[in-house]
Amino acid sequence: MVGEYESFVKSIKTIHTICDDEINWSHINSIKEPFNPNEMGPRQVAAIRALDNFKPNLIQKVIKSGAERKKASLAKAVEKAEAEDRAEYEEWKNLNLLSQRILAGDIDAYFEVINEMNPLDDLLEYGSDFEFGADISTAMEVEFRVKSEQIVPTFSMSLTQTGKLSKKDLTKTAYYGLVQDYVCSCALRIARDMFALLPLEIVVIHAVDNVLNGETGHHENATILSVVFERDALNRLNFVNIDPSDAMNNFRYNMKFLKTSGFKPVERIANY
Repeated sequence: MVGEYESFVKSIKTIHTICDDEINWSHINSIKEPFNPNEMGPRQVAAIRALDNFKPNLIQKVIKSGAERKKASLAKAVEKAEAEDRAEYEEWKNLNLLSQRILAGDIDAYFEVINEMNPLDDLLEYGSDFEFGADISTAMEVEFRVKSEQIVPTFSMSLTQTGKLSKKDLTKTAYYGLVQDYVCSCALRIARDMFALLPLEIVVIHAVDNVLNGETGHHENATILSVVFERDALNRLNFVNIDPSDAMNNFRYNMKFLKTSGFKPVERIANY
């Protein structure tokens, strides 16, 4: 139990240490067409050769139905090979055209990739309601709702000297410090995944949570972190060794955080 607890606490502070593999759109665009579309594809050529070279063996010569079945099978293989060749060519063609649009900065193509690949789905257990927005091809905004109340534990677990399980409430400072690291780690991870997916120069993250409005006394949805990640600055970080909250100092950000009460609403960064 204690080991599992410690592992989980570590995991929500190190979400940023892994990310998706980078897509090299220039490489994809450089891949040559698999064959001339006005000619037969390689699979079909091989299948036709196999059909033309078919010679019945002794048994098939005696039992002609066996030879007929084999020949029919080879003929079907030609049709299947043709379909596979065309499918491969269409896949290449679509990907080639998409890569051209991505490299040209077509924002609609960006969103097609996002909708197709759902790059942040593996983060749904840590955040939700991901929304994407872009007005220029070099930058993208991502809004997400944090799940601090569901994710971050309010207690600590340890073993006493006698080997008994001890469970205690975290101090406010310890709890909110863990929440801050969790939110900042999520923001770093989202930025890394978006840079891996698209040829962006800037990713702006807006983290939204349900926080107490001191003026009204009610909890309401509010932006608690707004940070502008620049690709080059992000790539210079050693993600294994950084403290996710301290790492925000490498970027332009709005965050109001009090050790004994946590996040407070902030304005979103609009000019970047």
